[in-house]
Amino acid sequence: MARTINHVTLLGRVGADPELRSTKNGTAVVQLRLATDRYSKSNGGQPETDWHTVVCWGKTAEAVARYVAKGAASTSAVGCSSTAGRPTPASAARRSKSTRTR
Repeated sequence: MARTINHVTLLGRVGADPELRSTKNGTAVVQLRLATDRYSKSNGGQPETDWHTVVCWGKTAEAVARYVAKGAASTSAVGCSSTAGRPTPASAARRSKSTRTR
């Protein structure tokens, strides 16, 4: 079987201020929307915006909530990098109820 790479890197603009929340057991979680542009010849070279939902947990979530804001000069471009994990049955059930589109 061929080996594959499981890695995602995004660099984009924040679409709204992230909001810090906590799970029932006290784990910090923050969700933010990240906009990235792509260019194609079929669109006359004009950018098309793709929106990505990024979820951060724990200390990372706390840092994002503290330092990242929409329109802030210090965070005009936000980068994130991760490997995509294998979905658990619970996360798969949540995902089937909530479909995200661009």
